[in-house]
Amino acid sequence: MKKPIFKIFILLLVLIGAGMLFASLRSGNGTASVKNTANHPVINAAQDAGALFSKDASVPFQFSTGNLTGTITQHAISPAKDADYILAHYKACGPKYRPASYFPEMASTMKKLPETAYSFGSFQIVLIPNLLGYKNFPAIQEDFFSCPDSTGTLVSAAMNDNWLVFTRSCASGDQECAAASAVISPTIQVK
Repeated sequence: MKKPIFKIFILLLVLIGAGMLFASLRSGNGTASVKNTANHPVINAAQDAGALFSKDASVPFQFSTGNLTGTITQHAISPAKDADYILAHYKACGPKYRPASYFPEMASTMKKLPETAYSFGSFQIVLIPNLLGYKNFPAIQEDFFSCPDSTGTLVSAAMNDNWLVFTRSCASGDQECAAASAVISPTIQVK
């Protein structure tokens, strides 16, 4: 007689647990979720996921998402797209006083560097090691140019001797990206 009571007790526990799990999945509590795919802990916060994400010592810059809700993901990306853009457009949109070999050499070096993207919806922050040797921010702004009407290009945001931090320009009509950029871009700083 003890076995049937034990089985009923276990069944009740399973049903209660499943019901609690289902209820927690259905009840969105408005939290922002920070997910770092580089094996860092997941952080849940009601506000400013960017500030919490920035507390991670392995992230060399900081930023704020204000009251925006969303998920921040970190992932490695290929620098080829950005290097190819510079190669294809430096004659039309780049600074004219650079030597002819400057941008091809820069693009060649860029293709060897790792890029890390931090995405918040369709908005992106891109981190590149400063192995190109930049010493001042205006030089980065000139070299990482954007032709009129171009989207998806690197826009310089911050730098130090070790890191270059960019945002990626939003696609035309991407209101989510534009809203995130308006809040996040002005807050980006290298640690």
